[in-house]
Amino acid sequence: MIESIISSLPDRKSFLNGRDSIEIGYPWLTIESIQFLESIINDSFRIFECGCGGSTVFYSKRCRDVLALDSNEYWVDKLKNLRLQNSTVVHLNTNDEFLKYINCLQDNFYDIVSIDSDPGKTNRLLLANASLSKIKNFGYLILDNYDICGLENFVIDKKFIVHIFDDPSWQGKGTKIIQVIK
Repeated sequence: MIESIISSLPDRKSFLNGRDSIEIGYPWLTIESIQFLESIINDSFRIFECGCGGSTVFYSKRCRDVLALDSNEYWVDKLKNLRLQNSTVVHLNTNDEFLKYINCLQDNFYDIVSIDSDPGKTNRLLLANASLSKIKNFGYLILDNYDICGLENFVIDKKFIVHIFDDPSWQGKGTKIIQVIK
């Protein structure tokens, strides 16, 4: 049997509440969006994420390398203690620090950029817009809780292919995975 979130999720309620995501090793995204990611990610992918946790563990098992930024020092320390071989986890405090870091990253470099940072400390819309140039042609932008936290104002360009994974029990409707065609 192929391992996926369906076969390895120990407790759906804990997962939906965001508990133990690092231990479970799956992102706190809708289940259908995780299944989509399982189908596209390969070991050559480079992934950049604003907001770390179970997603960092998930990506590190499946891709070439992961760069994760987060404002929560607890999550950063917890992931650093795991010593994931192909992952760099960076603690930043302010929205300006996130934007400065993103602006220094190479353009057209990442196969996936994920925006799932703490909306109390970062502006998700600004991070999403700043990260667009960092995505390779035909790469993906993941927006979790896409109907709240400012992401409801993200402009969908006609060059995007949008996959929507709604879940009635999800905050902010669900997860959007947007393929960027340049």
